[in-house]
Formats: sequence, structure tokens, C-alpha cells
Amino acid sequence: MGKLIGFLILLAVLAGAAWIGWHVVESRRLALDESVDFLAFESFARTGQPNEFLMAPEDATAAPADAVSPIFPATPEEIIQAFVAVINETPRATVLAISDDGLALEAAQRSATFGFIDFISIRAFPAGEDLASFAIYSRARVGYYDFGVNRDRVLEWVDRVRARITPET
Repeated sequence: MGKLIGFLILLAVLAGAAWIGWHVVESRRLALDESVDFLAFESFARTGQPNEFLMAPEDATAAPADAVSPIFPATPEEIIQAFVAVINETPRATVLAISDDGLALEAAQRSATFGFIDFISIRAFPAGEDLASFAIYSRARVGYYDFGVNRDRVLEWVDRVRARITPET
């Protein structure tokens, strides 16, 4: 009986290791195989899975947002530049592409432990004279749950962009 339990534990550990290994390989393959396409915020559909988070101005996206984006005293280009600076300061994060008009970017960040890749899309919008806002969509490409990682990332990056654009005096 003891040998059977030991064998079952070993089998469970090996299955878990294989599952994690497959996800790491799949995550890296996705990153290498993907060409960068900019997310069309006005027409995309969300997955409905708990591993994504969308912040956007009201009525700026076809999909319902989890939170409404703030409006900053900045141009749309300045907002994208601030996000680029934040991403460049963030461990394991990289800017994949910036649109020709400078109003959108695609980024990726790997998880610290297993190297899973999350993709982040950002587009800035004018919101009045010398005012702008943005949409940001962060999502996992592998797995189902993210334990709030995408939500936390968006909220942290937005706070850091806010600090760059409206520094305390």
C-alpha cells in the first residue's frame, strides 16, 4: 500500500512538472511566433476569462471595461511616452511595437517564476484641449486564472504614469 501511495505521489509530481513545462514552452513559442498587431479597441471582443483586465474611457471600446481611465493634462503622445518609460523601468517587460502615429503600443511582460507571457495593449485618445486619456488591456495568453496579476499591473502602471505626468510639487 505504501509503495502505491509513493508511486501515485511521484506520478502526480511528474504530471505537474510536465504541465508547467508545457506552459512555459507554449508561452515562449507564442512570443516568438507572433507578429505584432495593434489591438483595435473599438471592435475587439474580450475572452470572458478571469485572466484579463481592461481600463478604458467610457464608450471608447466595444468591450465593457473593468475600470474607467483617468483623464490627464497631457497630449496622447505624452501619455504613450510615459507608458514607454514605465514599461522600460518594469522588470521583465518590453515594448514590442509603437504605432506609426505614436498613439498606440503593444508590450509584453514575463512572469518571474515560470516566464509566462502577458500581453498589454495601450492606445491614447484626445479628451479635450490639452487633455488625453487611454485604453489599456492586459491579458494572459496561457492559462485561465492570473490571480489578479493583470489588474494589479494596469493599476500600478497607471499610478506610475500619473506620477510622471502630474508630479507632486
